Amino acid sequence: MKLYRYRTIESALLEPDNGTLYFAAPDELNDPIEGYVKIFWRGDVPAWEGLLKNFVCSIFYGLQTYLITSGRFQVAAHEKFLSDMSNKTLLSDLHRFDHSPLNKIFKELAEKFLAEESVREVVDFYGNDKIKSYGHELEFIFRTVIDAALVICVRKCKALGLIRDDFNEKFFDVEYEISFAELKDISDAARKQEIDAPENLNCDMMESGLLALKMNRRSPDMPYLFKQHLLWLRFIFPRTYVEQLKEIMYPKGYVICFSDTPTNSAMWGNYADNHHGVCLVYETENFGGREVFGGKGGKIQRACH
Repeated sequence: MKLYRYRTIESALLEPDNGTLYFAAPDELNDPIEGYVKIFWRGDVPAWEGLLKNFVCSIFYGLQTYLITSGRFQVAAHEKFLSDMSNKTLLSDLHRFDHSPLNKIFKELAEKFLAEESVREVVDFYGNDKIKSYGHELEFIFRTVIDAALVICVRKCKALGLIRDDFNEKFFDVEYEISFAELKDISDAARKQEIDAPENLNCDMMESGLLALKMNRRSPDMPYLFKQHLLWLRFIFPRTYVEQLKEIMYPKGYVICFSDTPTNSAMWGNYADNHHGVCLVYETENFGGREVFGGKGGKIQRACH
């Protein structure tokens, strides 16, 4: 089997000389559809309870880590807060804390969170193992319960002495209601349309809120900075949490592209230096019923049709 790879002369010479191939990250690809991952979450009641338990525990873990480190490294902790909460917060395995004091805290948080009315409505509606909830809808679901999660986490941090007792944990409380009864008997497409409208509006509000927070740095004192970070957390965490879920389900990958023909004019124009480059020919070998690269290397074909 032969595979063809259109290249400029400079890049083509590197492959046979070095014996290596370059695999591009998805964000380096010129087609936005390439590498696009579309996932959905579907499960029964225990599955949804497990996901929501992970959600509240992940928020608490990131929050308490920030509060502990901010006491020792105040400036550095504030600078890293948002990036850490965006990229390193999701706890992929809560069982690794089974023999840690955090295990008891996580069980307490999960019990209180799953008892919240807004959380029970989510579990009751989606826990029939039939509804496919895609990323945009899953983000919306987390927005409906994040206020309850933040209140529970802040109260626990107060009980642990990480936050002052007089801190008002409900300062960010904003009404965000959704009637699951109205969504119960409609199709997936109709439900998506019903959710997209408020979610798109919420995204606009989120961007406006983030801009307002960024511009409103009126006070450098710690309580104000902490409130500001909690507001940022309320805005960004549902989206970043969903993105981290995607990374766990589909770890980062790298792509290399080949063609099944050496005579595609568009590819010669786009990838082979506007018909001035070359087309490498790679021959595969059959190994265990699969076509793999053998030891024959690449052969350079003349830059013409």
